[in-house]
Amino acid sequence: MIEARDISKRYGGLAVLSDVALSVKAGGILGLIGPNGAGKSTLFNVLTGFVRPDAGRVSFDGRDITRLSPESRNRLGIARTFQIVKPFLRLTVLENAMVGGFSRTSHVAEARQRAREALALVGLQGRQADPAHTLTLGDLKRLELARCVATGPRVLLLDEVMGGLNLTEMEQMVRLVGGLRDRGMTIVVVEHIMDAITALADDLVVLAQGRVLAHGKPAEVLRDPRVVDAYLGEPLDAAA
Repeated sequence: MIEARDISKRYGGLAVLSDVALSVKAGGILGLIGPNGAGKSTLFNVLTGFVRPDAGRVSFDGRDITRLSPESRNRLGIARTFQIVKPFLRLTVLENAMVGGFSRTSHVAEARQRAREALALVGLQGRQADPAHTLTLGDLKRLELARCVATGPRVLLLDEVMGGLNLTEMEQMVRLVGGLRDRGMTIVVVEHIMDAITALADDLVVLAQGRVLAHGKPAEVLRDPRVVDAYLGEPLDAAA
């Protein structure tokens, strides 16, 4: 669904990404992992249009989107969350979700309906009238997800959506993300919490020093000696 080919990005003399290739299959969940400084955030921003690569090509359903803005990509069906949640704190939960709805319609009633459906999907239907600043971190993460869902995405890119959550909240988020996949969304997840990524991902891509170190099924990737040495420290059992 999304194809990235030969992606390279430099900042001054620092090569952040070098000839990175990535393929996101329709209907699946792709996990993107690697040590800090590996280039995950830069690649994520290249895929979503917030960073333009120095070389390479990004395509969506066979269409070259390398030079398209984030807004244009969103209209095609690509939505993302941010590692640090960015709600409109003075707006209500419903109004926040409506912001996503307005990316698809200029009609208030339709945007409101999209927002309500998205909030119900993430379990916030009972908080619609609450100001966003009253939500816990876990609920703010759900709200950001609802705002994305209200845009009607075909591909959803999640940037460390588990970060800062307690164990119960993380388990709930894993079920929620899995449910979105079951509803037909294709998902890319950047995550450091290995229990979460192994519970969700159909395939894993490991970045290290701006290059793809490994790509495959979690059970294989997490026992790859190169991945163990560069990132994990010891082999992990993806089925555990």
